[in-house]
Amino acid sequence: LGFDVDISYFEEFGEVIYYDNTSIDQIPERIADVESIIANKAPLNENTLQGAKSLKLICETATGYNNVDLPYCEKAGIRVTNVVGYSTPIVAQHTFAMALYLMEKLPVLKELGINCIWFTPIYTSPQVDNGYDVADYKDIDPDYGSLEDFRKLLDMAHSMGIRIVMDMVLNHTSDEHPWFLASKDKNSPYRDYYFWREGKKRPNNWSSLFEGKAWEGDNKANAWYLHIFAKKQPDLNMDNPLVREEVKKILRFWLDMGVDGFREDVITYISKKEGLPDDHLFPIYKGMPNYNHGPHIHEYLAEFKRDVLDHYDCFTIAEAPLVWPKRAL
Repeated sequence: LGFDVDISYFEEFGEVIYYDNTSIDQIPERIADVESIIANKAPLNENTLQGAKSLKLICETATGYNNVDLPYCEKAGIRVTNVVGYSTPIVAQHTFAMALYLMEKLPVLKELGINCIWFTPIYTSPQVDNGYDVADYKDIDPDYGSLEDFRKLLDMAHSMGIRIVMDMVLNHTSDEHPWFLASKDKNSPYRDYYFWREGKKRPNNWSSLFEGKAWEGDNKANAWYLHIFAKKQPDLNMDNPLVREEVKKILRFWLDMGVDGFREDVITYISKKEGLPDDHLFPIYKGMPNYNHGPHIHEYLAEFKRDVLDHYDCFTIAEAPLVWPKRAL
């Protein structure tokens, strides 16, 4: 790493921070070896594989190359992942532990006068949309550490007077979320957790904000599902009271852990106009007048506030696209 490492600090978290038969002062050289393997696409012989697979360090190892051959790295036994705060891939056999890294940096943040940290989504996710496609709302994605790591980070931050705010994505989930997978069965109790419609044609003329039309056909479900964003981000049906109860459970889970509040992602999209009618007003982003600041938005937000948020000392802020101050107030 180029500096003395306190081994006991990392051992406390059960992490291995050494190479096979590699001393601390050799680490930069071994990292350079692996970067060279990736950059030059060296033959995957015994020597290059040994150099790649010996990486067992929790560290920032930016390759410096934006065009990484992922299949090649996979063959070499190297995991390449994007880490918050870095524009280039991170190379490591063991994933960079965000929580541990931040614990080390918390004193610096405190010295700078920072008293609150907002985490963009760090839940379990396929990372189609940088974590805004959530597959498990009650766990931390392995790329960022573990739930236990996060608890330690939260406690340490609080001990320094720093609060933690989580990004909460409630308009949609990942299509890999267990609810969505179960909802493909038309007889499943989860069917109405999402917007499923049968028929030969798309149910309306809405556009996706990310790609093409807002409806995607699913062969297994034999129906169309609504996705305002990516195809792998199906919209939740917040009109279903069971979905709202699930949301309350998620909010309580994090608040009970000690999280200080939420930044609520596109929260003004959660209420769709009844019947999901065609949009004959907008020439682009068709459908937005029928789901932005929808008919039950204040009712649902008031319900979450009354049943959950009012019972905690917490902070919430909404991402509210195209909602001007007068409407917000």
